[in-house]
This record gives sequence, structure tokens and C-alpha cells, in this order.
Amino acid sequence: MRKDGADRRRKPGRLLYALLAALLLTGAFVGAAAAEDAGLLINPDMILAQDTADRLELRMADGSRMKVRCGLSVPGRGNAGTDGEAPDYIGMLGYAVLPNNPDVARSSAFSKPGWQVPVYRRSKDGNTMVKGGSIAHKTPVLVTRQSLKKNEDGTYKGWLEIIRLDTRKQCYLSAGSFETRPYWELSIKEVSACGYSLAVYRESPGVAPKDETGKVYTLRDGTRVLLPYEGACDGESPDKDLLPVQGIVFVQNGTGAVEADVVYFREADLKLTY
Repeated sequence: MRKDGADRRRKPGRLLYALLAALLLTGAFVGAAAAEDAGLLINPDMILAQDTADRLELRMADGSRMKVRCGLSVPGRGNAGTDGEAPDYIGMLGYAVLPNNPDVARSSAFSKPGWQVPVYRRSKDGNTMVKGGSIAHKTPVLVTRQSLKKNEDGTYKGWLEIIRLDTRKQCYLSAGSFETRPYWELSIKEVSACGYSLAVYRESPGVAPKDETGKVYTLRDGTRVLLPYEGACDGESPDKDLLPVQGIVFVQNGTGAVEADVVYFREADLKLTY
């Protein structure tokens, strides 16, 4: 009888532990699904964005309270979703980013941090957009409205009405200057699929950087390298396995003019800085 009683006394504990384990496991699955659906876990920018939406009493098109969201599943820069439809940015946290313009790869002005992204405002008659200053590259923003049209290549262009989270001021941003994730936190190999970034060259034993012809390119330790987005520059690595990363180095030629040289690097020799 004592043994049976002891068993009865232990059973509630076992049941409690089982219930707790089940709840934790369920929570883990729900949390994982929510994280996958959101694309990003809650972060300071999300907290700031929701606080901004609440303070400004922002609403969705149906009049409901704006619940800020973020997600890697929603492509940035006006790229179509997997269904080919226009991306839905309304209520989304994102970042103002340097446009993926090929001209950037040819200008030494972008060899240093401090990039600025143009923002716009409506003209007095309300029919057109006029430039209204600029915003720092990587500034977090919250999209409140959008007006997008499909391009021939399947992407979408147009305007996003945004709230700058640094000033809580409203302005407009080109869809091509809006990114849904902080891509500069990705690896060296991954960033080029999203946009421009800056890295610093750190010399190390092994294979030296080379140009497209295979000629060794001598660089000082600490040289800034502009990493272009995919397709911005022509050329191909002389050794895709050893030197997979395409970069741009700005140098002076014999006349003193600055030229953009395309060079290929090992991933290990570059450190993202911007």
C-alpha cells in the first residue's frame, strides 16, 4: 500500500512535467513557424517600428490598427514574389538602401561609407514626386502606403510612403531603394545578391587577388573594396573556386584620374564594414 501511495504521489509530478514538456515543445514549433513566417525575430527596429505605428495611430487600409511585420519571404527592391504578384510592403519594417544602379560601380564617391538614398515628396499639385532630400543608407523605415506598377522584366516600380524611424517623419521612397532585410549582415558571398556593400581587404598567406586576366593585383592591407550587386560589372573570375568574390578598387592611373578596377578575391581576405 505504501508503494502504491508513493506511486500515486509521484504521478501528478510526472503529469506536470509531461504537460510542461508538451507546452515547451508546442511553443518551440509555434515559435519556429512564427519566426519563419516573419522572416526575422523581434529586434530593436521592430520594437521601434511598432511603437511608432502606435504613437502615430497608423491604420491599415481596412481601418485596423497597423501591426508591424517583417519577413525574408517578402522580396525587397520591388521584386515580385514567388507568385509573380507585386510585393505587399504595407505595414512592413524595412531599410532605405542605395539603389542598385550600375553607375555606382563606376563612381569613386561610393568607396567610402556615408551613402545617401534620395527621398521624395509630392508636388504642390499632388500629381508628381519631387526630390525632398536624402536619407542615410541602412536607415530603418516603416511602409504605410504603396503604389507599384509592373515592369517588362517582371519587377515592380513605384513609390512607397514611409515613416522614417530616426525622425518619425513621413516621406516617399522609390521601391528600388527599399530592402526588407539588413543584407549587410549576410556573408561576403551572399551580399551581392541584394545590393552594394563595402569591405576591407586583409592580406593573408595564400592566393592573392587577381583581375580577370589572371594578373596578380597588389593591394595594401586595409584597402577599401566596393562589392557590387550581381550583374553590375562585366567580367568573370580567373578562378571561381579560389577567387569567387568580385570587388571594385578605385585607383589613380598615370594621368591622375581615378579608375574603377574589377578584382577577384578570396572570401577570407575581405571583411564587411558597411
